[in-house]
Amino acid sequence: MADQNTPSFSNPLIDRFFLSPQERADKEKGKAIVKAFYQQQTSNDNLSYFKGRNARWIELLLWAKGSQPMKEFLDYMNVSDGNKAYVNIDMTQQRIAAQFVGTLVESMSKNSIYPCVRAIDNGSLSEKEDRMLSALFRMHEVETINQLQQQTGIQLEPTNAYVPDDELSATVHFKLEDRLPKEIRFEERIAKVLNDIHFERVLNRKTIYDLTVLNLGATKIEKLKDGEYTVRRCVPTNMVYNFFINDTGDCEITMIGEFYNLKVKDYRAKYGKSESNPDGLSEKQIFDLAKQSTNKNVGVFNFMWNDSWALTSFNQNRPYDDFSILVFDCEVNCGEDVYHVSKKDAFGKDNIQQKKNIPYQQKTKDGIVEQPKPDNVSIIKNQRNVWMRGVYAPYGGVMLYWGKPDIIITPYTDVYKPLSSYTINIPNNDGEYVPSLFERGMEVLREYTLTKLKRKQLIASLVPHGIRIDVESARNLDLGSGDTIAWEEVVKIYKQTGHELWSSKGVDPLQPAMPPLSNSIQDTSIQKVIELTNVLQGIINEIRQLIGVPQYRDGSDVGDRTSGVLQEQQNIQSFNVTDFVPNGNMQLWEETCYKLCLLYWNDVVKEEPESKDDLINTRFQTTVKMKSTDYEIQQLERDIDRYSQMPDAQGNPSITLKDAMFLREIDDAKLARWYL
Repeated sequence: MADQNTPSFSNPLIDRFFLSPQERADKEKGKAIVKAFYQQQTSNDNLSYFKGRNARWIELLLWAKGSQPMKEFLDYMNVSDGNKAYVNIDMTQQRIAAQFVGTLVESMSKNSIYPCVRAIDNGSLSEKEDRMLSALFRMHEVETINQLQQQTGIQLEPTNAYVPDDELSATVHFKLEDRLPKEIRFEERIAKVLNDIHFERVLNRKTIYDLTVLNLGATKIEKLKDGEYTVRRCVPTNMVYNFFINDTGDCEITMIGEFYNLKVKDYRAKYGKSESNPDGLSEKQIFDLAKQSTNKNVGVFNFMWNDSWALTSFNQNRPYDDFSILVFDCEVNCGEDVYHVSKKDAFGKDNIQQKKNIPYQQKTKDGIVEQPKPDNVSIIKNQRNVWMRGVYAPYGGVMLYWGKPDIIITPYTDVYKPLSSYTINIPNNDGEYVPSLFERGMEVLREYTLTKLKRKQLIASLVPHGIRIDVESARNLDLGSGDTIAWEEVVKIYKQTGHELWSSKGVDPLQPAMPPLSNSIQDTSIQKVIELTNVLQGIINEIRQLIGVPQYRDGSDVGDRTSGVLQEQQNIQSFNVTDFVPNGNMQLWEETCYKLCLLYWNDVVKEEPESKDDLINTRFQTTVKMKSTDYEIQQLERDIDRYSQMPDAQGNPSITLKDAMFLREIDDAKLARWYL
């Protein structure tokens, strides 16, 4: 919705392009943009994409951890409550979904991921080529170099200079192992950030889990202090963004934000009025926001305002400090028109100057007055994109912050196309809701749960096996010798021996007598339980096919005689179903590491003097690489063992210990086999 000062037909999300930096910094205009963005994503109408998405995602998260609600299955059992049925039913959630999700996440997290920074500018590429040519020269002229060094007594080459054995070894070394000092420097900085956030053991698994269950992964770069940054994983259910159709949203995302709750004490320290923030919120405003946020979330806020809480001398903890306030934090890409005036000088060269306002226009009380433009002058209009950060308290309608974000990420010297601190990835995105890998099996998981409940119902209703006793024929048996056997004793004889004792003569000799004991109707419950167990196994196999988790991948049921090669092949083929998840995760972290590299590059160029590395003209390509899988390592080890035992023409092993150690250090499995 538009602000009160804005015409009713105006849309702040469309009119977010400004004429000047002063207009862009207007807090009221920023509030109108952020408020419209918030209301668009949280409206209660049927067209709200994010409300429908979150409802679906919350259901998926509950199923993925085995905490799904079971009431939806009561109708299928013809009962209203499992505890009020004639036969009590165990309504404990089945957690087979959690097992499959855990298998997927762990299997995709086993491979180590590390950042790799390569300089791709012409100067760096030429330097790399010169280093390789120098190494090849040392290889071919090693004797000549040694003779010259002995004759002159001068060290012509560094003592630790690399001397390859052949051209292939040199190609492998300079393609993978060799790094320029500036490349090593930036790699170490990015690796330090990933190490500080426990990337390999924590954050990498978190983003893989998000992509597996929800099909969305997001990160945000935050500034700790000058020259130091960290990366935070964003909660997918809290994320909102504008429409885009690429997987990464690169160059398409213009508005992105997230919701989160802040404790009142943290809220006060960040946005409260203080000496460093004289325009911050008063304590009474913070109190009202905490009250409204609690009431909106159906909570209880039983506090009345006390004027003493507003005093700066109040040193005690306020009773509502542990309550939370909802915050909407977003970044909006706002355009700004930039005008330049081009004029020919006396030598015929273009003299271009930037103008703060529209050239040859003057604002007056009566309106805009056009001024005559000289013939030799041309006006150049460009548009510069600027990311603005807005922090909004929706329950209270208070704009907490509107201005530039803490970090500004520009692709080297291209200041007109800055990047957002958020990075997002939605595999197979087409602009609409895309079901996740885990969601493919939801229908079958429900079928599994219902079948298991039916089996529980059958097991709970099983009756003990017994016999049918005819009370009309049951009597003491007269054996003809004066001895009788009580009919209760006859039942014991039948149960222990299987022999049925009865007299063909009844009380009335003229009436045919029936045996007092006979088998009851056969109970088929056990057979039904066995059939349902087989159905459950078939459902599990269907789940495995849908989400790509064969038995060999989770090791739940591997036969003793199963071929190891067959296990490995089926395990590898199963990754064809799931590989889009680790690919999306690698793309997410590759873009995040690229932004970290840009931030460090800007810091170095601004703060450090020009050096021989020529960093101001250096351009880096940041990638995220994955080390060899277990299967590839096993293949390489088998090849090393085979060729180590194979003699060459001189009778020596084809592969020495040094060669084997070098091969194991090559992370690229294909290149290692090629070198082998």
